[in-house]
Amino acid sequence: MEEEESSEYTIEKSNQIDTRQDITVKDGNGDVVMRHEMFMVDSYPVIYSFKEKNPDFDSTKYPELEKYKMFVDTLGAPPYYLILNIPEEIRNSKLRSNLLLEAESFFYNLRKESYLRYIHDFGCDNWYCKHIDEYIKKLKSMGINVSILIDGDRSGWDIYNAILLFKKGDKNSSN
Repeated sequence: MEEEESSEYTIEKSNQIDTRQDITVKDGNGDVVMRHEMFMVDSYPVIYSFKEKNPDFDSTKYPELEKYKMFVDTLGAPPYYLILNIPEEIRNSKLRSNLLLEAESFFYNLRKESYLRYIHDFGCDNWYCKHIDEYIKKLKSMGINVSILIDGDRSGWDIYNAILLFKKGDKNSSN
């Protein structure tokens, strides 16, 4: 684990990066207040969830869905690592935004090939829907080649989900 101090919080990062990455945020007492995990998933259920919401969805328009590995992330806090268990002042804070940016930057910079990230909100937490454009802009300003491949419903009537494409200079990329 790699560890760094961030004001009153300690951030611990796992160095295992091939198929997963774990980041834990602890308070001054050593208690976990937020945990972020990224891990590889099978893209078929994700693609199916888009088709389930939109029967006209045509995944063949997105060859990247077959070409690249897909990763998902989760954010939560004990006891069951639920998003609701993160203290409100942290859940909607700059710390959360910075943690997600730092985690993605760390992950991106250690990967050799392009990849997909499936992101989603929860009924009780619509952070990505509110911040996705700003999040993408900040990632790009950090030198990360990212775009929204498939954008979800931003109306607020449905839970937001999207697929992001992170391009690298690999043989599969068409820069």
